[in-house]
Parts: sequence; structure tokens; C-alpha cells
Amino acid sequence: MRGYELQRSKRKTVSVIIRDGALTVRAPLKTPRAAIDKFVESKEAWIADKLARHAETALALKDVADCKAVLLYGGTYPIAFSDAVKKIELRPESLAVPFKLAANGKNSDNAALKRALGRWLKNTAAAELSRRLDDVSVRCAIPYAGFKLTNAKTKWGSCDNKGVIRLNWRLIMTEPFLTDYVIIHELCHTLYHNHSSKFWAEVAKLIPNYKSVRSLLKRRSAITMLYR
Repeated sequence: MRGYELQRSKRKTVSVIIRDGALTVRAPLKTPRAAIDKFVESKEAWIADKLARHAETALALKDVADCKAVLLYGGTYPIAFSDAVKKIELRPESLAVPFKLAANGKNSDNAALKRALGRWLKNTAAAELSRRLDDVSVRCAIPYAGFKLTNAKTKWGSCDNKGVIRLNWRLIMTEPFLTDYVIIHELCHTLYHNHSSKFWAEVAKLIPNYKSVRSLLKRRSAITMLYR
């Protein structure tokens, strides 16, 4: 039996969640442990596939996690330390970073570098995602009331009942067409505040292949765990 963390609550069903490579099972307060184990065993193939994908993604993001590179617009840019720059600058094939941020005796764990990279990415996201939201809103002829960045760990975006759209700043690290999908998804929520058939029909009008795009976005979920 595969090990897992068990969380009991006032719920009606058993569910399995894999996040950051860890397996969590949520179950009703009175469900017998044997029944929970049996449920987990029935999901073994699914769990193995998800964990394998996570391991593959973690390997692909190792240089990013180790602050040797950054993700931007779906591409990987190696970090190049330089005495010639005073602030972080994006170059065609690398990200130029002031040498003072390189790991040394006082900064052996890259903490200062990670904070600086996070701030730079957030600032980039604030401008780029706002511009992109405006462009897509005009193209789709769906207005919105406001825009905010979010630091959510499990959501790419949201839309409240006033039409204010929030986008996860880490979207700046994904491919532009994935960002557009999230934006269109949230714009459609200004029309339908649910996931009804009418909502998905509206999404499909704008992105006919949205199901495959959504599936790919789910495979990028590990990105939401970067720069916590």
C-alpha cells in the first residue's frame, strides 16, 4: 500500500490529491480506514501516472528551482551573472543578473537571489498580464471591471461577481497561449459566474480546442509552487 496523508472532514466522498509530489487523501469523518485503503488501491494506476509526471516536471524545473535559470513565456533563460548590470535585465538568450546576487559565503542558499528573481518576475507580470488582458478583452468583446495580480498556490485565475479578474503572476512563466486561455476563461466568468454548459459553450466559441489547452495547463501546475 502506497503511503499517504489522511485528512478527515465533514465531507461525503473520498478523494485523492497529489500536490508537490505528495499524496493526500480526503475522506469523511466516519469512513473506515480499510475502505479508504481500498479506494486508494483502485486509483493506483492514476496515482502512479500523476507522480511520474510530477517527477518529470520537477526534473525539467530543477535549474529553475536551483536559481540557475528562469522560466519566461514558456522558455528557459539561463542566469548570467555580470558586473556590467545594476539590475536584472532580459537578454535574447539569458537573464543578466548583478554579480552581487550570486551565491557566496553570506548567501550560500540563494535566498537573496530567489527573492530578487521573484520580484523581477512579479513586476514583469504586472505590466505584461495587464496588457494581455486588455488585448484579449478587446479581441473577444468581453469587458471586465478591474485587474489584480494574485499569489495563489492552486489557481491560475479567478473572477469575482463584480467582474474583477485576478491572474496568478506565475502565468508570466507559461506559454502565451496558455495565458490567453486563463484570461478567456475568466472573461467568460464575467458573463456566467459558474461552470455551466453555457459557460463552456462561450469558452468553446473563443477557443475551440480549449479541452486540450486546459489539459496542458494542468501539466504546468508545478509552476505555481515556484517562488513561494
